[in-house]
Amino acid sequence: MQQPDLFAADKIDDHLSAVASNLPPLPQRVAYFDEFEETQRSVANIERSDSISVHYNGNELVVDFRKFSSPLALLLKHSFVRLLSRGFSQGTAASYVNHVSHLAAGEAEELVLAGPQSIAPIWSRLLARDYSRPVYGGLKALLQLMCEYGVSGWAPSYSEFASKSLATPPTDKYASLRSGKAFLTTDQEASIIGLIDDSARSVLKDPTTWQYRSLADIAMVVCAFQFGLRPVQIARLRVRDVKHRTVSDGTSSAVHLSFPMVKQRSGANTPPLVRRVKPEWNVLFAELYARSIAGNVSLDTRLFAVHSNTEAGQRIAAVLRELLDDDDIGATHLRHSAAQRMVDAGANHEELAAFLGHSDISTSLVYFQTSETQAERINRALGLSPTYVRVAGIAEDRFISAAELASLKGDQQVAGIPHGIPIAGIGGCSSGQPACPYNPVLSCYTCRRFMPLKESAVHKEVLSGLRDTVNLFREASHAEASSPAYLQLQRTIGGVQDVIAIIEGGPHE
Repeated sequence: MQQPDLFAADKIDDHLSAVASNLPPLPQRVAYFDEFEETQRSVANIERSDSISVHYNGNELVVDFRKFSSPLALLLKHSFVRLLSRGFSQGTAASYVNHVSHLAAGEAEELVLAGPQSIAPIWSRLLARDYSRPVYGGLKALLQLMCEYGVSGWAPSYSEFASKSLATPPTDKYASLRSGKAFLTTDQEASIIGLIDDSARSVLKDPTTWQYRSLADIAMVVCAFQFGLRPVQIARLRVRDVKHRTVSDGTSSAVHLSFPMVKQRSGANTPPLVRRVKPEWNVLFAELYARSIAGNVSLDTRLFAVHSNTEAGQRIAAVLRELLDDDDIGATHLRHSAAQRMVDAGANHEELAAFLGHSDISTSLVYFQTSETQAERINRALGLSPTYVRVAGIAEDRFISAAELASLKGDQQVAGIPHGIPIAGIGGCSSGQPACPYNPVLSCYTCRRFMPLKESAVHKEVLSGLRDTVNLFREASHAEASSPAYLQLQRTIGGVQDVIAIIEGGPHE
């Protein structure tokens, strides 16, 4: 092909039509599976339609071909059909086609008409324009189409060249993880836990004060915070996916939830992600389940009454916005923070991949790369870091006197022997130690139910004992990322320091 004639403005449409004429006829109907609704759908009358609608994650996506000249629109319809038939998601196929409209006039046509020998300088100019990644994805999809059918100088042998050799703009999709912006702060995590705890107690006390939507919103936050699930997985949870067991007195003993796996590269059928709700939060899901059953709804009804992943994400973000007064915090922050908590607690690559629902364990490596170094861990565990975040946030009226401590029942007085250190008389527990599933003393200082004794000398003795234990860990080379006990010591020491600082009104020691 001779480019001077080929790209004459009055002949471009003719040449594009000639390219399109070498393609097979468009099918009358293209089927695809709507995973969100778990049903088969199809797109019909593709060749005669100016726009096409597809369903994806509960949303209706419109591909508008009126933005393009008739010959280019026909090529893009072929590309769209090819993407759907090759297993690309409806969202990706629609995004690729729609983003081609972001190109300047004539750029897409120039690329289509250039053969493999002339593509390099054209692609370089497009890269210099710094378009978004879906634009280049849409263009590569067009080139793959032409490779498959051997048109405009392309051939199947050029397929790898078109997909891999033509560069795309460099990007670091993990930039927010590496910078730490994707993670919640310790105070934010404590606020979220406090909200869920308070909500669960309120529902347990009087569930009639809660509307279904408000209860569902808190439960969705639990799914994102505790399990690190995506909004689409949360939105797809149905009544039949809840397994609720009760004991003889009618109280909830266990709630298991089955979530679908999504974004699997292999495309194979995969078992669901089964997760057990934290016992203290069972009541949230048990109440939703009970109301659904009492209302005689279908077991296929969505438990949280959401219609798309977008709606689920927006409702989770609304709860967090009101709680944290931050417009930028959403479900993704909860997912990343849940993953990082697992890494910091000693999870390996396989365990983290299983937790997040990743089919490829390498996808989770970034969380290990962003985890703190051993030196930073020791510094924080000893409480010497100036950037250590205060975690207790204990209000003044939660402290108790020695006389008040003595008047508490025995099971409400906190005592324990963490790492061989006998500790007692540090404060009280509003719920009672027998009802607490966590380690006494080590978990108390960062717990909202803890009522510290208002005597700093007692807490200083605890601090000294725990610091000696940290040094023993370090000398024995146990102060590693794989030690959950070491990380718990780190958090406890920060909590003890907060208590002392609040009592004395001064900074951390």
